[in-house]
Amino acid sequence: MDHPRVADPALPRLNVAERWKPEAADHFARKLDITLRCCDSMGRSRWDETLFDKWNDLFVGYFPALSTVVRRS
Repeated sequence: MDHPRVADPALPRLNVAERWKPEAADHFARKLDITLRCCDSMGRSRWDETLFDKWNDLFVGYFPALSTVVRRS
């Protein structure tokens, strides 16, 4: 059985997916696809509010609200 290869950022030779079941690998692939599409969409955002909403969606409510961000000129 071929396992997906997912390197640990701190230990690149370590495959963190080595013991994943096929269902877990499929779940990871779906989540990664959603995240990559969200990031691509962020790159095309023209308004701060839209961009902050997308970051908030990605981090499930843990991204600070636009009103809490102070702009420096």
